[in-house]
Amino acid sequence: MKKISVSAKVNNDGFSILLNMQKYNHCYPFKIWQNYPNLLKLPLAETAAYFFTHNLPAFQKVKLDYRFPPPAAYSLYVHGLVYSLLEVSCYKKSTVSALKKSFNSSFSLSFTGVPHCYPQIKIDDPDKKKAVILFTFGKDSLLTLALTEELGLKSELFFMDEPQSPYELQARDKFKGEFSRQFKTKLNIINLEVGNLRQFGGQMWGWDLIIMEYLLLLLPFIRYSRAAYFFISNEHNNDEIETDKEGFLTYYRYEQSSQWTLNLNHLLRLFASKAHASSLIEPLYEFLAVYILHHRYPAFARYHLSCCGDDEKSAVKRWCGVCFACTRMYLFLLSFGIDPEFVGFHENLLKKDKSKYYGNLFEKNRISDWPQFLNSNAEILLAFYLAYLRGNNGELMIIFRKKYLFRVEKNIKLLMGKVLRLYSTESVPGELKNRLLPIYKSELENLKKEIRLLSAVHAGKY
Repeated sequence: MKKISVSAKVNNDGFSILLNMQKYNHCYPFKIWQNYPNLLKLPLAETAAYFFTHNLPAFQKVKLDYRFPPPAAYSLYVHGLVYSLLEVSCYKKSTVSALKKSFNSSFSLSFTGVPHCYPQIKIDDPDKKKAVILFTFGKDSLLTLALTEELGLKSELFFMDEPQSPYELQARDKFKGEFSRQFKTKLNIINLEVGNLRQFGGQMWGWDLIIMEYLLLLLPFIRYSRAAYFFISNEHNNDEIETDKEGFLTYYRYEQSSQWTLNLNHLLRLFASKAHASSLIEPLYEFLAVYILHHRYPAFARYHLSCCGDDEKSAVKRWCGVCFACTRMYLFLLSFGIDPEFVGFHENLLKKDKSKYYGNLFEKNRISDWPQFLNSNAEILLAFYLAYLRGNNGELMIIFRKKYLFRVEKNIKLLMGKVLRLYSTESVPGELKNRLLPIYKSELENLKKEIRLLSAVHAGKY
C-alpha cells in the first residue's frame, strides 16, 4: 500500500497542502491574508490539509502520514462526517457499507506529535451590520441576500468554484455581471484547487462536509470584514428525519440541518471569531421559501437558478429540464401563478416523459401507506393542487387529477398545516428574529389568502 506524507505550508498569499511532492495551493488577496493573525495561519493550513485529504484512503489504496498533530477541529469534523454518511444518497450502496468504509479507512491515517496549545488571539467585536453569504444564485441564497438587504445588513457574497464542477460557474457567468451592477454588490469567486482532492464519481468521497470546509477557507475574509454573521441557506426540509432501509434514523441532509449549523459555530470559536453561523431561512419549507422570494423580492427572483445540471449543456442552458430541481421549481412557479419563462424555463415540464423527475409521485407501485405518502410528499402534492386550481394542464396534471386529486382535497388541511407554517429558529441570531419573523408571517398570510380565493373560485363561491 502506497504511503503518502501530508504536510501544510504557509505562503505569503495563503497556504499549500503537500502530498509528498505534489502541491495544492489555496490563495487569498494579499491584504486579506496579511491581516489574518500569523498564529492562526498554520493551524488553518493544517486543518484544511486534514479536511481535504482524510477521505483519500476510502477510494485509493493509500496510507496518509500527517506531518502534524490532529487538528483541534478533528473530533468536530468526524462527528459531522459520521452523521452525514447516514443520509439517504444515490452514491452509496448501503449505510452499513459506507460507515464501515469510513471507519476502516480511518486506520490508514497517522499523525505526528502532540496537539498544539491554541493561540490566545484578541477577538474584536464584529460589526452587526455585516454578513458573509455562501452564494450560488439558487433560490435559497437569493432569498437570504434579499432578506439581509431588508434587514439593513451589508453582505459579501462568495461563490466556491469547484474544479470538478466547472460548468456551475459557466452557467452563472451569463448574468452575474448584470446582477452585480443592479444590486451594487460584488460576487467573489473563490478558486478551489484543493477541491481536486475530492473523489469524482463513485461514492463521491470528500463531498460530505463541504459547507464546513468552505467556512474554514473563508475565515480570513470573515475576520477582515469583521462580519458578525456567516449565512448559509438551509431550509426546514433538511431538518426532517427519516428511517432508511437498514433501520438507521437520519436527517434528510445532516450537513444542512439546524443542529449541524449550530455546531459550525465551534469552528468559528476555535479560530478566534465571534461571528455567528446561521441560516435565516431555517424555519421555512422550500415551497414557502420559493414563494417569498418570487412574491416579495421579484427583482432578486429573476436571477433564480436552482438546476442540478453540471455538463456542457448547463453552460448554455439555464435549466436542464431533466433533474429533480428543475421539475420542482417549474411546478412551484405554476402553483404561485408565475410564468416559468420569467426565470428562463422554455419547455413544458408537465409532459409524461418528465415523470421520473418528480420523485416517487408517478411510480406505478401501489401505495400501501397513504398517511406516510401524503406526509413525505406534502410540498409536491400541494404544489400540483394549486397549479391545478390555477388551470394548468399537461399530461402529468391529468395523471395527478386521476390518481391524487380526491385524496389531496380530502387532506388539504393536513398538507397546508405541514407546509404553510414556521418551524424552529435555533440558529437564527436573536437580534434578527424580531424583524425576520414578521416578514415570514406577512408572506404566509398572503399565500393563505391566495389559496382561499383560489378554492372559493374553484368551488363556484366567488
